[in-house]
Amino acid sequence: MRHLTITTFGCFIGLESKRLIVREKDKVIGEYPIARLKSVQVTASGVSFSSNLLYELSLRGISFFVIDFRSIPVLVLSGTQHHAVVELRKHQFQFFDSEKVPELCQKIIIGKLKNQRTVLLYFLKSSLFLPFLLQICKESMLKIWKDNFLHKNNLHQIHNKCHLN
Repeated sequence: MRHLTITTFGCFIGLESKRLIVREKDKVIGEYPIARLKSVQVTASGVSFSSNLLYELSLRGISFFVIDFRSIPVLVLSGTQHHAVVELRKHQFQFFDSEKVPELCQKIIIGKLKNQRTVLLYFLKSSLFLPFLLQICKESMLKIWKDNFLHKNNLHQIHNKCHLN
């Protein structure tokens, strides 16, 4: 079980030895191991819960929701101990120092080139877009040349190969 929803009026939610206990009057109607829960939702009115339960849920990073009759959350409690964003950032910084960074960069660049190729092939199907695309390519190459990213000779070779004269 990942998410527990309490929908019965007048229930009590408590904690007994690492288990969430749901009681209605004096009768136990459910026991759930806290380690298997991701969230607890209370959708009924008149439900009470213990502070020990809320403390244990917050330590484990389990969210606790109180939802009104319109299915809109009115209260959300989550602990400060387990913050997924912080853990994610730690893993990202650790990855940055790993040996896999060049491989990831290569995959990203290859993906971008494939996407650009697909877009260009799509527009080349229509002869209406061909002059427009050729003009964009020509302007882009001239901008690169002006920014001194390529030598003048290399630009002329590329320019001639693309038949943009």
